[in-house]
Amino acid sequence: MKPILCVAAALVALPLLAADPHAAEPNLVDKTETKTVHTTIESIDRGARTVTLRDADGRPLTVVAGLDLKRFDELRVGDDVTVKYVEALAIGVHRKDEPAASGSRGQTFHGTGEKPAGARTKQKTETVTIDAVDPDAQFVTFTTDDGRRQSLHTDNPAILKGLHPGDQVDITWTTATIVSVD
Repeated sequence: MKPILCVAAALVALPLLAADPHAAEPNLVDKTETKTVHTTIESIDRGARTVTLRDADGRPLTVVAGLDLKRFDELRVGDDVTVKYVEALAIGVHRKDEPAASGSRGQTFHGTGEKPAGARTKQKTETVTIDAVDPDAQFVTFTTDDGRRQSLHTDNPAILKGLHPGDQVDITWTTATIVSVD
């Protein structure tokens, strides 16, 4: 799979991965953010399966290449690498008498092009309780099952429509990391 196809597949998959079959209303993808980093492989420890990258600002980052990285042996010191990180947040409303969609899952995709490439998606869904909704400022505050309280700003005011303190909603974070050797 060419790197651009890998990116396109991941971007198309994000809203689909955020879908909740238990939702009373369809989930709304509220935010999607993308960060792209161009880097170079500085060193490789094949025994430990680690790769040290250096970004444009000269900062090193050592990452472990899991066993699911099929083409690890093709990586070379000096290879230019592009890493794209995509994060999407979806909020789905469900009735209190319906089961929650809490849980985590992930998926790995491997490129088949001339150079190594691939993508990994992760998704975490948890049911939260709405504490406050401020439609004018486009903020919602909620508490997770483990007691963490968090506020989020939305660029999509439709997300807040019909939300009230005490409502239980599913919040799904979906991330995709796309890596390609240039």
